[in-house]
Amino acid sequence: MKSDKKKPLLDFYVYTVIIGGIVLFLYSLLTIDFSHFPLAQIITFLVLIIITEALPIHLSPHTSISVSFAIIYAFILLTNPYLVMIATFIGNVLIYMKSGWKKSFFNGAQFAISAFFSGYVFQLLGGYSYTWNQFAYYITIVISILVFFLSNASLVVIVVSLSTGIPIPVLWKKDVNGILLQYFGLFPYSLLLYLIYLRIGYIGLFLFFFPLMIARYSFKLYVETKKVHLELLRALTAALDAKDPYTQGHSARVAKISLAIAEK
Repeated sequence: MKSDKKKPLLDFYVYTVIIGGIVLFLYSLLTIDFSHFPLAQIITFLVLIIITEALPIHLSPHTSISVSFAIIYAFILLTNPYLVMIATFIGNVLIYMKSGWKKSFFNGAQFAISAFFSGYVFQLLGGYSYTWNQFAYYITIVISILVFFLSNASLVVIVVSLSTGIPIPVLWKKDVNGILLQYFGLFPYSLLLYLIYLRIGYIGLFLFFFPLMIARYSFKLYVETKKVHLELLRALTAALDAKDPYTQGHSARVAKISLAIAEK
């Protein structure tokens, strides 16, 4: 019954985000002067966004991260929020189209909105007037990345909460904590892509793309190793419980109490 009551609210939220993304996409199309940006540049970054977004790393059943952020943020540094919004929207809609039009447009909208706000804040704070070796440049970048993270995480957590019934604070604490560090960890790749493109052009972008994918593979191995370790601990706990039914569940209760004590 609760899920039936929440479905209209979930649909309302999903359609609101989709409509907001489409409106911002159309506004960006009307605002930008495409003559200032080579078509090859737009297509190159669009292709790189699609490739990297198609290879997400699942951190939990509800959250995932991809190295597409490094590509998108390099595009923000090189162009403007409007062009980034267009490329991010198109790329994500195409990637998730196999999951149905609603999911694809929602993912495209929420990610593109986050990218737009991040780029717009960077622009608003004068980021495009600084050079990469100025301290103020990195202050605007930190704020801009925070905006990207908060926008993206909030839009995703709300839809997950509405669809699963899990409270937002629980989801935020369980699934979102630590993701911000991944964004800042990917930023050096964004900066290197930006500098390489300015000095070498498209060839440099594709050459640097391979180290970026190696970094993605390394992080994927780390996440998988962590999951295997947790599964091993669960298996050992289950084996202990099976050996002595009298103390069944004792390990889980001790872990829960220990966690509560640590949090306090």
